[in-house]
Amino acid sequence: MGAPAILLPLALAGAAGTITPSGAEVPANLLRIEVHFDRPLPAVPMQAIILRDAAGKPIADALLDIDLPDRDERGLVVLMQPGRIKHGVGPNLAVGPALHEGDRVSIEVRDPRLAHPLIRAWRVGPAYERKLVPAAWRLHAPAARSKAPLVLGLTAAINASAATLIAVAGADGRRIPGKASLARGETEWRFVPAAPWQAGRYQVRIHPSLEDPAGNRLCAAFEARRQSELRCRDEARVDFRVVAR
Repeated sequence: MGAPAILLPLALAGAAGTITPSGAEVPANLLRIEVHFDRPLPAVPMQAIILRDAAGKPIADALLDIDLPDRDERGLVVLMQPGRIKHGVGPNLAVGPALHEGDRVSIEVRDPRLAHPLIRAWRVGPAYERKLVPAAWRLHAPAARSKAPLVLGLTAAINASAATLIAVAGADGRRIPGKASLARGETEWRFVPAAPWQAGRYQVRIHPSLEDPAGNRLCAAFEARRQSELRCRDEARVDFRVVAR
């Protein structure tokens, strides 16, 4: 018999990922961009993240020079310069906002550990400067004895990482087990229960820390005076019924 073959380790394929907001449009007062990786990717340098205008030119001083990795290092938050967004503060008055309605912009993440650069392009829409009002969301209730999803049509996109900040409780106040997800550019929240729906009263419960990509929260819009000092403490609740059909 010949000598046994020596198995060499295969080179690991580069990491992949996505960028959100995933919709085609972002508000002119966009504050938060999220990068999601398919594996831990620690210490991505800010120099690897560039916001560009329609001509491909980097937009100077558009991004805050710090990123916020999540605990498992599978994602990070990139913030726009808040001072260029907030009306009436120094950077906004001195150089103006980084984004303007009607612009086309793109963000790219280039890191040697990625299989390909991550790129997301958007058109810039009007600023969205309203606090979150769950009572205005469109609720589509499922039928009893089914595992059809409960669907919430939101009035604006929320952060992609915020799907689990919305939950469903039964009439007894206990949380209903199931899986929550976002769709349609983070403007639709869907919840599929672990067991079929039973007829009765339910409640959607929204955590007070929920935000949209423009920094608007349940208790105040980002543009509200001294908004950064406010502490949102009260959750929002939306009642609904599941009936047999």
